[in-house]
Formats: sequence, structure tokens, C-alpha cells
Amino acid sequence: MASDVTRETILLPDKWLSKEDLKLLIQTEFPNNQRMLSVAVCESGIRHFAPITGTILTSKTNDLGLFQINSKTWLEKSKELGYDIYTVRGNIKMARYIYEVQGINAWVCNKLI
Repeated sequence: MASDVTRETILLPDKWLSKEDLKLLIQTEFPNNQRMLSVAVCESGIRHFAPITGTILTSKTNDLGLFQINSKTWLEKSKELGYDIYTVRGNIKMARYIYEVQGINAWVCNKLI
């Protein structure tokens, strides 16, 4: 629930955010939209960073972070919008933009959830 996001969660550095913190941030950006939380679970396992290296989770096709946003397709637009898709919050904001432009079908995982 959006009301559960605390000031502390909002201010935590990305690497300190727990899966529960990430879920709260997603639910704040996508209120009443459980499917987008399910997309993040499917795409990244609710992770923004690779567990062993601690670097941003990156696929072989250059999909980045929590929502696995393709950098080749969306990096320039994300910069135009002022979103840093390499950060948790920027990745979530860009996912919101993509959702508004293309809908949930922009994520392959939509067909799996």
C-alpha cells in the first residue's frame, strides 16, 4: 500500500533497499496494479542488483534492473524524461512511462504471469 512507504524507505540508498522496500516503491508508483508487481517479480525476482557481484542486474540483451528495461530502446528517452534507469527509482519511473505508452505487453513476462 502506498501509505506504507516511509520517509526512511524513500531516502535509503539503492543497495540498502530490501525486497519489501522495493515492493512498496513499486506499489506506490503502480497503486492498485498487482500485475506490474508480478512483472517485476518475473523479470528480476524483485532485484535491481546481481546477488554475487552487486552490480546492476543486466541481461544479455541489455535489459537493466528491477523492471529489466532495455537500454538500447529506452536509455535516450529516459534521459529526456530525467530518469536514471540505472537507479531503482529511475527504473521504476521509466517502467511507469513504458506502461503508459505501451501497456503491460511491453514486458515478455506479462504472458507468463
